[in-house]
Amino acid sequence: MGVARMAMKFKVSVLIVSVAVALYVVIGGLLPRSGVIASYNDPYSQLTIFQEVLARIINDYVDEPDLEKVRVGALRGLAEGLDPYSAYLTPEQVRRLNGGRAEAGLESGIVLSKVAGYAYVVSVLKGSPAEIAGLRPGDIIEYIGTRATRDMSLYEARELLVGPSGKEIELKVFREGRSETFKFKLQPFPRPKPEAKVLERGLGYLKLATLEEGESVRIREELERLIAQGVNRLIVDVRGVATGTLAEAVTVANYFIGSGTLAKTVGREGRVLQTFTADPQRQLYRGELVVLIDRSTAGAAEIIAAAILEN
Repeated sequence: MGVARMAMKFKVSVLIVSVAVALYVVIGGLLPRSGVIASYNDPYSQLTIFQEVLARIINDYVDEPDLEKVRVGALRGLAEGLDPYSAYLTPEQVRRLNGGRAEAGLESGIVLSKVAGYAYVVSVLKGSPAEIAGLRPGDIIEYIGTRATRDMSLYEARELLVGPSGKEIELKVFREGRSETFKFKLQPFPRPKPEAKVLERGLGYLKLATLEEGESVRIREELERLIAQGVNRLIVDVRGVATGTLAEAVTVANYFIGSGTLAKTVGREGRVLQTFTADPQRQLYRGELVVLIDRSTAGAAEIIAAAILEN
């Protein structure tokens, strides 16, 4: 009985020390150090706080900490605190990223963002393993395999959804008030193509699939085909388009706009870094135009929609 009480006291003391360290890490930056309150706008003050927290962890944590793990965790926290698209990458992750798609392997077809800390499905590529399995825009992915998406960066979530042919993916998804499990295997799937058709005399429909590198050439071909069939009223559908590059977006926007600003890259304090202006020689279509968007329209497709709206 005495041994059990001592064990319980030891557990309680360990818990108290652990909680104390955790509280120090969370609120340490709010407390004055050496009689000085840290300025949130002074990076050197923040570094001082970081050093003091690290010293506390080294000296007071109940177990000897893995400092490499602590360092990587701190750097990840710094990057992920900026926005969902910022992440700290290890040297190995950088190598895989620089290796491109061939290095990464096959994709699931899911385009991700983050909402309330969870991985969020922005769009699903047509014909992809994820679409065939039943994933759809708006799904919130709670777990990828056994790992909670709240505990990983957006980059890490994307890494878990690529791999060799036959890799099994299991997702726990929150949809319409309940959790569901989806399973599928990674397989090659054809790159989605733009679709064009004449709905009625003079009225055309152009559905974009992606805006990845080289896609503007395929879109141009479909648009020229519609124009050759006498289309002077056009519906451009960018619903569900969430992948692509700035260069492709600007090129495609120029097909419909002959003058004015197509896009800008803006830095800190509103400083314009680069302006993309329409080239009248590259405009293809000059008729009436309607653009269809939805909540899964993102990135490059948003640039096209905004450029058309503002011009």
